[in-house]
Amino acid sequence: MGKCSKAISLASEYMNSSKGIQELLKEFSCTIQFYLEGEEPFALKLQDGKAKFLEYEIKDADVEIYADSDTFFDIIIGKINPDQAYLDGTVEIKGSIMYAVILKHVGEVMRKEHPKLFATVKAFSRFI
Repeated sequence: MGKCSKAISLASEYMNSSKGIQELLKEFSCTIQFYLEGEEPFALKLQDGKAKFLEYEIKDADVEIYADSDTFFDIIIGKINPDQAYLDGTVEIKGSIMYAVILKHVGEVMRKEHPKLFATVKAFSRFI
């Protein structure tokens, strides 16, 4: 498991323990597939206010995200702006961009409410 998949796995656990995130996600049902260079494919399923990390490839995902693993990790920890990465082609999104925007918003809420979580993820990445 790579650093991005570990970070998304940890984030999914947090999403499931946060009433605020569950409330934010309760209206959405989607699967987000990640294809990150340097890592095995993985996915995140959002349904009924819950997040489920999937350590394998999903066919027919609602949205697919393609990027280099290091770049995507820098997006996760807030070092790179995801909008700029998309606009300059560093990150490619196929499928419903709405779900990618929802994921971005959830990440922003988590980073704002729990900066220590992201500091821990950032620190942890040095050992991967």
